[in-house]
Amino acid sequence: MPRSGTTLLYDMLLSAGGFAVYLAESNVFNVLALRFGDLAERSNREKLLGVWLGSKLFRATGLSRQLIEQKVLDECHDAGDFLRIVMSEIARSQGMQRWAENSPECLLHLPLIKQLIPDALVIHIIRDGRDVATSLEKVRYVHPFPWEERQNLIGSGVYWEWIVQRGRAHGKQLGKDYLEVRFEDLIASPQETLNRVGHSLITNSTTTGFGKSLMAQSPSPTLPSRPNRWGQASTRSGGGGKPSLRNNWYDSRE
Repeated sequence: MPRSGTTLLYDMLLSAGGFAVYLAESNVFNVLALRFGDLAERSNREKLLGVWLGSKLFRATGLSRQLIEQKVLDECHDAGDFLRIVMSEIARSQGMQRWAENSPECLLHLPLIKQLIPDALVIHIIRDGRDVATSLEKVRYVHPFPWEERQNLIGSGVYWEWIVQRGRAHGKQLGKDYLEVRFEDLIASPQETLNRVGHSLITNSTTTGFGKSLMAQSPSPTLPSRPNRWGQASTRSGGGGKPSLRNNWYDSRE
């Protein structure tokens, strides 16, 4: 989920050592796969490369254009292959053994990700929805309807609720390969929280260390808490059939 703390968690994971550094969001499943279709078709791979190689997503890899272009054309047959090829080459070029990736809206594609990358381990970091909604509204992350100038606080909260619920539902299907982390726990008790993350990754990895593939979802730490502002807004939203977000976000830890 955007604005939920994954940049912080991602940096902490990289500091453990052995992780390839890729300072960008790959957007493979939530953008590239949707735009360029079936990558088993060479023509679609060529179209993807024509756009991707000219983007900051490629520049952030630090890879040779000729090398990665040929590998994608020869070995890529789906979005999972593309992500694995790119990240594995980054790891190889940096002398690392494992990699992590953190595109926020890939959360909506977890079943496909797990199907195409069976050894993927998923960390879903969840932050208090009041803070996330406040930040989303400020940066205008959620696109408004055509008749609206901008999405309001309530709309941002509804988006948070929807994507978190979808992510948690998908995560339940992944069993032990899915882990939820609370942003507030990471801030209040970083060592304890990271110990839990590390234990989960080591226990569930099919390779040495933390495993070669780790999908870290929902990036980017954000603004200080604004509970009073949100409380006023949520009170105004009640009644009249308008959406109202209840139970203050994720107090129940089912």
